[in-house]
Amino acid sequence: MAAIVNVCVDPRLNQELIRIQVKARLERLRLATDNLFVTNEIGGNIGSSFRNAALMLRERGVEIVLAAVLHHDDCVAAQAGRRQPLAQTALEIESFLRSQSVACPVLSGTLRTEDSTLIWLDEPMASREVLSFRMPRMMG
Repeated sequence: MAAIVNVCVDPRLNQELIRIQVKARLERLRLATDNLFVTNEIGGNIGSSFRNAALMLRERGVEIVLAAVLHHDDCVAAQAGRRQPLAQTALEIESFLRSQSVACPVLSGTLRTEDSTLIWLDEPMASREVLSFRMPRMMG
């Protein structure tokens, strides 16, 4: 089983941090994977890297259990008008996978370029609430 995550080619993005966060999401979804493929295309658009990875997995009989597309803030491709809208890319990925008889969730999210923090669009942001807690005093 495998997952494919498509991100921008921007060298400021830390792929290892992205992998860690995607693996945590896979665990929350209770989706077992042996392999996590991170594919790259300018702006995070769907391209040959994503398509070829999916085709290779299908040819090898590997089940694709999740696909995702992640955009990031401060994207040079977006500033140049070369990035498609996130929702459009997610639909193109879903359509391509369906054409290959792959039925899996297609998620989308955003990355903060500065530290590669991932925010899934379908999951609420983690609360940074401060809890008041006081250590009990030890008498004696």
